[in-house]
Formats: sequence, C-alpha cells, structure tokens
Amino acid sequence: MNAAIRDFGELAVNACQAKLLQWFKEKKDLYAVKWEEPSEQQKSKAVKLQMFLKEIIDDGAILKIKARLVENGRMQDLSVYTA
Repeated sequence: MNAAIRDFGELAVNACQAKLLQWFKEKKDLYAVKWEEPSEQQKSKAVKLQMFLKEIIDDGAILKIKARLVENGRMQDLSVYTA
C-alpha cells in the first residue's frame, strides 16, 4: 500500500479511504477498538486483513485506483465450517 501511495498519491489514498468506509459504515463488517481493550486471547484470534490496490487503465491513462480488502482465511477457525 505504501508503494501505491508513493506512486499514485491522492488516488491511492482516496481508494483506501473509500474501501475502509465501505467496510466500517455501509457493510458494518468492521468496528474500531483500542488495542488495549481486547484480551490477549482475543488478539491472538483476530483475523488479519490485507489491502491490495489496482490501477484501472483506459487508453494508457489511469482512470482510477481500485482497492480490495481481503481477510487471511488461514487464520479462521475451520471447525465452524465443518460438521
């Protein structure tokens, strides 16, 4: 993400902000907590997120930057999904 912000500046920052706002406000899938609030056990179970940025190009010109926020599924409790 730092490389995208360095390379694309405000376009990348706006894409990141838009994606985070979507997850926090529209989908309500995320909520903010202070790092001190959860227990050590809760912290160890937290699913890590990664953000990827991709440029949308038309005729050689960058139209916009699209952000994708993904979860690291390997950290999920698989027993929830098995019978």
